[in-house]
Amino acid sequence: MSSRHKPAALREQPTMKRSAGPHTCASPELAGGAARLIDPYNVDNIAEALLEISGSSERRKEKRELGQVRARAFDGLKRRAHQQLLQNQLNLKLKTITTQHYN
Repeated sequence: MSSRHKPAALREQPTMKRSAGPHTCASPELAGGAARLIDPYNVDNIAEALLEISGSSERRKEKRELGQVRARAFDGLKRRAHQQLLQNQLNLKLKTITTQHYN
């Protein structure tokens, strides 16, 4: 899989996320420490975040590693939700078949 098709958290470079608010895309709860949250309407805050992340290879490595952990966690949640959906569909079909058979 090419890097541009990988989820952002699995790419080599960390992704900057915007802070929670109207028309923004991340929150501290969602980012889980894996993103540098910014106010997308505050130029000084954006510049500060860019300087912070570009000036520290250790900080980039930390965010990248945390992002990979978060990506795996969300993948696990998505997989469990899909399994639950399939189980619910199976239960509904079994209930329908049982009801039809005994009525």
